[in-house]
Amino acid sequence: MDITMHHPDACFTLRTAAIILRDDCLLAVRHAPTGSIYTIGGRVHMGESTADAVRREALEETGQALDIDRLLFVHEGFFTHAGKKHHEVCFFYLMQSPATPIPDHTPTDQPGEVLVWLPVNHLPDTPLVPAFLRTALQDLPLQIKHIVSK
Repeated sequence: MDITMHHPDACFTLRTAAIILRDDCLLAVRHAPTGSIYTIGGRVHMGESTADAVRREALEETGQALDIDRLLFVHEGFFTHAGKKHHEVCFFYLMQSPATPIPDHTPTDQPGEVLVWLPVNHLPDTPLVPAFLRTALQDLPLQIKHIVSK
């Protein structure tokens, strides 16, 4: 059971996401039907820690068990999607690089999704969401950073 609360005109979600870097590139997900680009991750299940959730999501989406390096960001996002207000809290974890290289366009466990490596120095020009990641990954914080996006 995902930690999501639905109301007629609003939704709250607790999520977790993986920041996976190799050779100055970010491993991201491209949703082919919409062109959306986002990090590996997903909803936290009831009774599951955010750390366990990010490891589960990374395994499901890459096929590899990845270790956590450290928590980088806690992001509170406020946005409207399909006429509904959303409040999303997401924990972004820096993960260890995969032991086995993952080629571009490797399918994830979700239809229409493929993994892509994006050069970090080109992220400002990439439609990566949430948008704060486009610049935040240029210089990783040494301590956990709290970000609020409206």
